[in-house]
Amino acid sequence: MQTTVKELLYIFLSLQAQDMEDGLQSLLSKWDIANVEGEPLNEIADLVGLKNKPTDTDILRAFIYGQIAANTSDGTFTDIYTVCKNIFTAFGGSNIIIVEEPPMQIKIFTDAAIPASVQSDIISILSSSLAVTVKLAGIAQYPDGTYFRYDGTTAEAYDNGKYSDFIV
Repeated sequence: MQTTVKELLYIFLSLQAQDMEDGLQSLLSKWDIANVEGEPLNEIADLVGLKNKPTDTDILRAFIYGQIAANTSDGTFTDIYTVCKNIFTAFGGSNIIIVEEPPMQIKIFTDAAIPASVQSDIISILSSSLAVTVKLAGIAQYPDGTYFRYDGTTAEAYDNGKYSDFIV
């Protein structure tokens, strides 16, 4: 059986396409934040403008996702919530409350247990997601799962809980 020119052309083009697909797959997998580790992850952190890079890979991934969200933020509550969610889930946070405080400030409450070693980095990322005229007045954490009461009082408020000191 003799191979036709059409069949040879098809074989040639399919081999070319497969080589191209293999090359693109290699390139895409190098920049897959969820799966890449080591130096490529640090390169991604540099590309998105992350200033300080934690040594923990999962926290670094969360900071990268948070920085990407901050870079594309318009300063809306939805955008700020997205930044918080991307970061706080790495610290076990599932509850985020954003409260508007006059004049032009917000406070963020979360159940994430944020270590002191990364608090300033989180503040930096969150601050970059805000509108220019809005100030981050505070982040309060209640990692024990209870909610918060009014600062400086012993009176119990929401859900008979408490909150820890602000980290800002």
